[in-house]
Amino acid sequence: MDAPPLRHYATGVAWGAGALALPILLQVALGPVLGDGFILFLLFFLCLIPCIGVAFVWAGVRLWLLFPAALLLVFVPFASLIWPEARVIGTVPEATLAEMAARRAPAGFRLPDAAPLVAAARSVNAASTSRPTDLRGRRGAPVTIRGDFTVVPIVGPGWSPDQPVLAVGVVDSAEAPAWAASGGLLRLLPDRLREVAVRDALEQAGLVAAPGLEIGRWVASPGWARLDAAMPLLALYGAAVLAWGVLVGIAGAIDRRDEARAPRRRLARR
Repeated sequence: MDAPPLRHYATGVAWGAGALALPILLQVALGPVLGDGFILFLLFFLCLIPCIGVAFVWAGVRLWLLFPAALLLVFVPFASLIWPEARVIGTVPEATLAEMAARRAPAGFRLPDAAPLVAAARSVNAASTSRPTDLRGRRGAPVTIRGDFTVVPIVGPGWSPDQPVLAVGVVDSAEAPAWAASGGLLRLLPDRLREVAVRDALEQAGLVAAPGLEIGRWVASPGWARLDAAMPLLALYGAAVLAWGVLVGIAGAIDRRDEARAPRRRLARR
C-alpha cells in the first residue's frame, strides 16, 4: 500500500534537506580544522553523491524536473563555500588571551579581561600574490589580490609594547569601526590576504605577533556575532529547502495525476 501523499511529500523534503545539509555542515565543521586542502576537497565531493542520488530518486525519469533538482542539490553546496567567513560551529566560553591558542574547538571567546588597543589600530591596503595550479598540477600566471583592512591589537591587563600580541581584531574595511570597550573575539577562518594585512598592520604599529596569533572579529557579544555570521548560510539553506519542497510537490502531483489516468487508459483499451 502506497504511503499517503502528505507523508510521501514530507519524506522527500526530509531527504533533500539532509542531502543539502551534509556537504554544508562538512565544510563549516571541518574547514577550520583541515583548511582548503585535498582531504576536505575530496570529502566535499563525496558528499555530493547523495545529493545526486536524492535528485534521481525523487525527480524520477523526467529530465525537465531532474535537471533543476540536481542543479539545486549541487549548486547550493558550492554556493555555500563563500559563506561564512567566521567560525559558526563551536562554543563561546570565557577565557583569557593566553588560554585561547591551546583551545582550538571554540568558535570564539568572551574576554572580560581584554580590550582593544585603539591607539595601535592601523588601516592597511594589503596585497597577496600567488600562482594557482591547474588540474594537471602546473603553476599558472601570478595572481595578485588586494583589500582594505583595519587591524587592532587585543591586549590584557599589564601588557606592554615590548610583549608580543596574542590576538587582533580585524574588519574588512579601511574605515575603523567604533571598537567595543569590552567583549570577545569571534574566530575568523584562515585567509591569506587577511593574514598579510595583520602582519603589515602590526609592523606599522611597531608590534610583534605571538606564535599562534588569534585573528578574529572583536565584538561586544561573540555569541550573537556567531549567529549573525551564520545568517547568510542559514538563509541560503532555507531557500534551497523551500525550492526543493516545491520540486518534490510538483513531482508528487504529476505522479498522482499519472496514477489516476492509468485505470482510465486500461478501460479505454478494453
